[in-house]
Amino acid sequence: MSARTVAVTGATGFVGRHLVRALLDAGHRVVALARDADKAKQTLPSGALADGRVRLVIGNVLGEGVADELVAEADACCHLIGILREAPGGQTFERVHVRGTERVVRACVARQRASGDRVRYIQMSALGVGGESRVPYLATNFAAEQAVRASGLDWSILRAGLIHGPDGELMQMLKQLAEGRTAPYFFLPAFVRPKADARTLGPAPVPLPIPSEWETATVAPVHVDDVAGAFVAALERPGAIGEVYHLVGSEELPMKDVMERVRDAVPLGKRGMRVIGIPAQLAAMKARAARMIGMERLLPFDEGMALMAADDATAPHDKAREHLGFEPAPFTPAFETYAASM
Repeated sequence: MSARTVAVTGATGFVGRHLVRALLDAGHRVVALARDADKAKQTLPSGALADGRVRLVIGNVLGEGVADELVAEADACCHLIGILREAPGGQTFERVHVRGTERVVRACVARQRASGDRVRYIQMSALGVGGESRVPYLATNFAAEQAVRASGLDWSILRAGLIHGPDGELMQMLKQLAEGRTAPYFFLPAFVRPKADARTLGPAPVPLPIPSEWETATVAPVHVDDVAGAFVAALERPGAIGEVYHLVGSEELPMKDVMERVRDAVPLGKRGMRVIGIPAQLAAMKARAARMIGMERLLPFDEGMALMAADDATAPHDKAREHLGFEPAPFTPAFETYAASM
């Protein structure tokens, strides 16, 4: 297909910066939304910034006129902005996921009406979304999806699982835990759940190694470049319009195994450090209590993070393979290509 001008929100984030490079490699131009100009100049390709293939729009997606400026000359938009945890300063799931998406969708609709040309729209979402979810992160992502579906745009929705890569938040967090550089320093904490066939739960697995009646969730981490490639493929393939895709890796394994592989492969990992189970439901209760007394920031997780960590992060990706040519790399060999450089 001919080159497009693609607006990208969250362009300096983990997925965003990889997507910008993938779009450039495919011959597209990018209008990148970033909140910090200096970070954008350090993160995004300097050559493309210099020659105009990447143009920056600086601001908050909810700021007056920011989304309209972002898509003013674009014929496609990839919306990536999301948060895993709420924070002070208005960073709530409702504002970021729902209001932010609504703002970008409205801007794209206005651009479409003004230009008379169709605007292609790709939404980043998450595995496990649902309107009845008790986890606000998932419920608000689902609400954002509904706004996209009702927009009248040529949309696609990509629901990603755990995304990994050397510069990603997940792998950097696991690296710091494995090196003993962040609390709890002496063991690797893993949220666990009772096994479905457990006859007795026995003692809670803290501070002991995970007993046989408990387990970590099964995950299928997907490499960030595979995610970026799926966005580009969805953008370029008309058959992806109006479709929802799951983006997961091709290797399923317990989260405990992921943590142990990171521990054993990063250069400064403490090989003898044990994985210790933390019951997810108990952790969620603790986080909820901390929030009720205004001390939620003292914990490195919130209630929703604990609950989601106990759910499998896997899904079929046959549809993405058929429609998008999505062939995700298995986690282990993909991780081994960058582990030594982390």
